[in-house]
Amino acid sequence: MNREKVVVVPAGETYRVSYSLDISDVIDAKVYDMSRSGSMPEMAPCDMQENAGVRVFNYQIDDKKPLAEILRQEMNKKEILTLLYNILHALEMFGKNMVSLSYVARDEQCVFVSPETYDVCFIVAPVQKEVTDLNDVRAFVKSVIVDARYSENDNDNYVARLINCANMRGTFSNSDMKNEVKAMLAEAGIDAAEIDRMKELSTNAL
Repeated sequence: MNREKVVVVPAGETYRVSYSLDISDVIDAKVYDMSRSGSMPEMAPCDMQENAGVRVFNYQIDDKKPLAEILRQEMNKKEILTLLYNILHALEMFGKNMVSLSYVARDEQCVFVSPETYDVCFIVAPVQKEVTDLNDVRAFVKSVIVDARYSENDNDNYVARLINCANMRGTFSNSDMKNEVKAMLAEAGIDAAEIDRMKELSTNAL
C-alpha cells in the first residue's frame, strides 16, 4: 500500500477515510475478505466501491479518533501502557493472521483509537505487497512513545523503560516489546488478559 493515498477527512463527530487504487493494483482477496467481515478488530472495516472507473476502499471508523489526536492529550501511565499494548497486540495479530505489514498504514494519522477503551484499528489496503523492514515497525512504535504527552503525576521510570526496550540492539521484536509492556501493566495493577478478553467479546458480538 501507498501511505500517501490514504485520505482522512473530518466529518462531524467522525472521519471519512478512503484509499484510491491504481488500475494495476491486484487486491489480496483473503485479506480484503477479512476486512469486510470485521473478523479482525485490529483492521478498520473496509468496503470497496467504484467511482468514475476508480476503485476506492472506504473505511468504517465509527467514534474512533486518529492516534495523533489521542497523543496530543495528556495521558497517565495506565492509559499510555494500555494504548501501547493494544498497538503491539494489533501488529502481532497481523503476523499471526498472515496479513503483510506492507498492507498496514503505520502512521499516527492512519491508526484510529477509541477514546474510552484505547482499542485501536489500523487502515489496511491489501495491495502492493512488499517485505517489511522490522526497523520500520520499531520507528513507528518509538514515534508513539516520543509523541505522547505524559502526566507529570507519574513519577516512576516507566517511560525510560519503554524507550530502552524500543532501542534494544538487534532486530526489533514486537513480541518482546509487548511482553515488557504487559509486565508494566501488571505492575500498575492491570491484567493484560482482561484487555484481550474484552477484545474477544467485542469480536464475537459482531
